[in-house]
Amino acid sequence: MNTGKHGPLIQFTSTHLDQMRDPGNRLAQARFLNERLVREDGQATILAGDMNARPGTEVMDLFDEQWTDPPAADPSPTWPNGRPRSRVDYVLVRPASNWRVIESRIIDEPVASDHRPLLVVLEWIGAR
Repeated sequence: MNTGKHGPLIQFTSTHLDQMRDPGNRLAQARFLNERLVREDGQATILAGDMNARPGTEVMDLFDEQWTDPPAADPSPTWPNGRPRSRVDYVLVRPASNWRVIESRIIDEPVASDHRPLLVVLEWIGAR
């Protein structure tokens, strides 16, 4: 694992997967992200963004194999902002045992985006 002067170097990636109805592109994008980001060296990694996929879909099942979804404790919908019906926004982490969730919630902000913001406060607790 890469470490800096005050702790681990964190690899943070933001994404917005394809929004079209055919999940094939999203699956290809998810596979590509896993190929590039999933490492077995304990690297502190966060992947966040609009996956355009609901929990239990093929795309999210693919991510679930390699990532942990800490906000899953509050699976509130994030889209659309006026009357959210679907959860499509995520903050995923690796390795799971090295993170502690301080806070996870959906912010009631219907103006800034067509999605409700997902706030996740994480603490790196290191390898156990």
